[in-house]
Amino acid sequence: MKALSVKQPWAGNIAAGYKTAEIRPRKIKPQGDILICSTQHPFENIGRLQCNNHKLWLYPDNDICENYGRAIAVVNWHETVRFTKDLCDKACFDVKRWPFGYFEFENFINYWAWMFQNARLVKPFLVKGQQGLFEVDEKLIEYL
Repeated sequence: MKALSVKQPWAGNIAAGYKTAEIRPRKIKPQGDILICSTQHPFENIGRLQCNNHKLWLYPDNDICENYGRAIAVVNWHETVRFTKDLCDKACFDVKRWPFGYFEFENFINYWAWMFQNARLVKPFLVKGQQGLFEVDEKLIEYL
């Protein structure tokens, strides 16, 4: 199965179904079901941010955001569209107040939203992630 590495807490938010758009610089044809894998390390500056004060840092009510370097969910990638301001909520992205400083929306004009639906948790298992899409043996996937 195709897999995608995503940093925490974004991976956990995708797995929980809160984040249904992943912002990427490349337009890639939708791939159907893909495995969401959390990266080995969380976002570098997450410890310095007030997680409960910013919409970007949604944490599910379970410990899915505490899994690092593991496959955590399967989602259906059903569409790739140009990223627009209308998709900010689906991407857990606040264009008005980005936590690393203030940026103009134009920085994201050429980005794409990979649209996900039907998130299904899997029993977490170790995965050596890679950049871009990569393959993981489907026999390792056990749905919860």
